Parts: sequence; structure tokens; C-alpha cells
Amino acid sequence: MSKKLIGEGSREGLFIRLPKSEKAILDQYCRLTDRRQTDVIREYIRSLEAKLQPH
Repeated sequence: MSKKLIGEGSREGLFIRLPKSEKAILDQYCRLTDRRQTDVIREYIRSLEAKLQPH
């Protein structure tokens, strides 16, 4: 059984520029958590949805 991803089939690319210091933080976090940068960034973007909801 395969996992269905949110937005599967409608993917778009994203290119971002980061200061070296922020890239180093992302790299370190990904190494420590054994996760890909894409997964970490995707999870953060999904967490933004809750911040958009009225309180």
C-alpha cells in the first residue's frame, strides 16, 4: 500500500536563496533528524496552514 501525498500529481518546483548561515542550520537539522531538506521544508509549509486559521 502506498502513501498518498498531499497535493500528489500537482507538484511545482521551488528555488530559494538562503544566507550561508541559514543553509548551515538547515543542513545540520537534516543531518541530526536524518531527513531530507525537501521533507523538512514541506512539513514547515504545511504547518503554516494552522496559522492561517482564525483563532
